[in-house]
Amino acid sequence: IQKDAPKIISQFPQITISHGVASVDAPQPYSIRDPATQKVLIVIDTTGKINTLKDTDAVGLVTKNEAVFKKSAVETRSFNFNGLGQFTLNQQKITGWLEIVRRCGALTVYLFAVTGSFIFRTIQLLIYAAIGLLFASRCRSKISYDSLLRLSAVAVTPCIIIKTILTVTGISLPLAGLWFFLVAMIYLFIGVQESSKDVVAPPEGSAL
Repeated sequence: IQKDAPKIISQFPQITISHGVASVDAPQPYSIRDPATQKVLIVIDTTGKINTLKDTDAVGLVTKNEAVFKKSAVETRSFNFNGLGQFTLNQQKITGWLEIVRRCGALTVYLFAVTGSFIFRTIQLLIYAAIGLLFASRCRSKISYDSLLRLSAVAVTPCIIIKTILTVTGISLPLAGLWFFLVAMIYLFIGVQESSKDVVAPPEGSAL
């Protein structure tokens, strides 16, 4: 929104809608293009030369009475101007709307990201703890599943820290998921192995 949108918004002419009829103070058909590829994104034509999206390669079309956008390769969505009354669309309004989307969108994306991450890590710990049961059987450890859950949380912590550092610094690690899994399994196995060792009682009379 901050980097790419202004290049597109700057191409928008002022569109005035009065009693369901749109008018544009610009030569028509008027095309709004992607600055990077020069592909036509939206065509504005209130003269009747272009009436449907089939007449253009654009994903959006503004005509005299409606705005039509491609939702998918086989589906379109249209918005009729009849209910708008008197309305003016200009670059300032579009910028203001996108700013609202940016502010609200950041919070929404953050909440979804945190929730999704929590669910993913919870499922991951449940699976890792189940793998820990196999390690416990091999090491003849009597460690409980609840303890394996806590041990799994400790095992994935270094991976989370390393992944965060790599993301912030922009460093790409080939097969990162596999390496993180192996590191977590090594930590988990060592933890299970240590839990299988007998606890040696201190000599009688010694200080605790």
